[in-house]
Amino acid sequence: MKEYGTPNGINQSAYEDTADWDRARWRWEFLRRKDETRGIFHLLAIEMFRDLYPEKPIPKDLTSHELCRRGLPLPISHAANFGYQRLPNPFLPFEGQDVTLNTTFEFRTIPLQYIVEIEMGRRSAMEIFHPTQIAIVFDPNKPIKPQVEGLEEYLEKHRHHSLPKDAARIHIEKWTTYLRLLDAREAGVSWRVCAEKILPEYSSARTPQTARDQFKQAKSLQHRL
Repeated sequence: MKEYGTPNGINQSAYEDTADWDRARWRWEFLRRKDETRGIFHLLAIEMFRDLYPEKPIPKDLTSHELCRRGLPLPISHAANFGYQRLPNPFLPFEGQDVTLNTTFEFRTIPLQYIVEIEMGRRSAMEIFHPTQIAIVFDPNKPIKPQVEGLEEYLEKHRHHSLPKDAARIHIEKWTTYLRLLDAREAGVSWRVCAEKILPEYSSARTPQTARDQFKQAKSLQHRL
């Protein structure tokens, strides 16, 4: 839909660049179609606008305001859930965001200066960690093996739910169909038209019920990401 910078699902050519997407881009395209993502961004935008311009009325097109173009900082609880320090603008079109710069999932080396500042009491130890990082203390003067036993399992349990064990498993054709179904239904397209225009031609059953089933699968993937 135009309001959200997404196509209506019917025109396949609008999705031709999906073959070039990496996992971060796929994840964002599903996330930005969630009501929760859009709602949180809208509330953050309202709060920031009120803080900066308390005397001005909130504009109707707030999400397209220059203030929102580069995304908005997230509270720690939301940052840990989304995996972003700043929430990209879900109302911008496909090419409007570079989500690879915002992820908190990637390895980060702590600058030595931070350690010095902690020792001097200028910075809290918790300030240097990203929302999704966990602090683990090792004592090299004690036996090493007992300290690392079970560490891998412990960290695996705390991995973000969107990170699969096999991160390379991206099903381009299936996921593109899912996005088109999400967009089409949001645009008010009927199940019959979804089946005829969106489901693959080689599909054994291009019926409204099949379209419904695949839409449910799309929502399930959207939730997992």
